[in-house]
Amino acid sequence: MDKPTNPSAAPAAASADNYITSSSPPPAYPPNDHPQESHEMPKYAGAAPPPQQQQNYYQPPVGGGPQNFAPYGTPLPALGPHPAPIECPECRARGVTAVEYSSGGFTHALGAVCCLVTCLGCIPYFFSSLKDATHKCCKCGIPLATYHRSGRTEVHWHSAYNN
Repeated sequence: MDKPTNPSAAPAAASADNYITSSSPPPAYPPNDHPQESHEMPKYAGAAPPPQQQQNYYQPPVGGGPQNFAPYGTPLPALGPHPAPIECPECRARGVTAVEYSSGGFTHALGAVCCLVTCLGCIPYFFSSLKDATHKCCKCGIPLATYHRSGRTEVHWHSAYNN
């Protein structure tokens, strides 16, 4: 005959989740002899000190120095391959530049490489992303700057810069 087993007498059984279950309580720990230190400021008896007035030492900037930034839009030396907002230095119109793409040194060099490798030297001339970008004013049409695919931007000189 089978004897009934006492579940509390079993040492520990592994469950389906591979956890060890035990019927005994967790072990007791000794009391903490070192209480946590308080980080509060010590309190003093007496009157509180008078509040200090904060002084504002801000001084407005002194004008008179040259300002090398465009009052609106993108500065001409920062123009890239895509249309950008500008203020025309010639007619003072605000708007987005009109961009014309033209073949430059990078396009010709890439065409020569394509011709040597694949005999299809005309491929770079079909993509505007491989050409130089000339920015023009959307109102008066004067050329403002040319972005070369080599990474430099050539700013064109105008009478507005001579004033």
